[in-house]
Amino acid sequence: MSPTASIITMDRHNDGSSSNRNSNSNDSNKSLACPLIKSRLQQCEDELQKKQEEFGPDSIELVKPLSVLGLLHQHMTKDLSKALDCHEEILRILQQQLEQQQQVDDDDEHHDSPSRQQRRYDHVWVTETMAVTRTDLASCHEKRGDYERAKHEYAEAHASLVSIDCNQKLLLLESCSRGFDRTCRTPSERRKMLNPSA
Repeated sequence: MSPTASIITMDRHNDGSSSNRNSNSNDSNKSLACPLIKSRLQQCEDELQKKQEEFGPDSIELVKPLSVLGLLHQHMTKDLSKALDCHEEILRILQQQLEQQQQVDDDDEHHDSPSRQQRRYDHVWVTETMAVTRTDLASCHEKRGDYERAKHEYAEAHASLVSIDCNQKLLLLESCSRGFDRTCRTPSERRKMLNPSA
């Protein structure tokens, strides 16, 4: 079974809700939201399975449905284990994509060809998407209390972002900075994570 297939074979009856809710307002909101969340999860799982069958388990086409599924688990069902699985699968696919791009670039003699320029754009998109996914992954680790892994993922996201020029760079760097603020114990530890060579 491929890593992606294991993600889509999940227990669809788990709504991830807390059993300690006392407010009638929260209970009524929960009863309205649960069918919507379950429906959206089902749609995402179906889309992921369809794309996997059409493009294969390593296709970049799986990134978007995996991302939506991971974020639904992270923020709506609060199933951090399933969210981590989705985010890690995205990173695996994107890392493989970067390696393939590097191999093609190494083989390409024409440094200013249109196809090479498109690959530069693709490289920025993949790197930016990896950084966003790493911040999601870091957030999951942070919520689980694994601050060392969270710091590592924030540092990796930060390093990726400073290496590219993208539209959301400042916003994403701010997200990494806030993650460091929450997970680092001291200002010197934070500086060390942001500037490992200093």
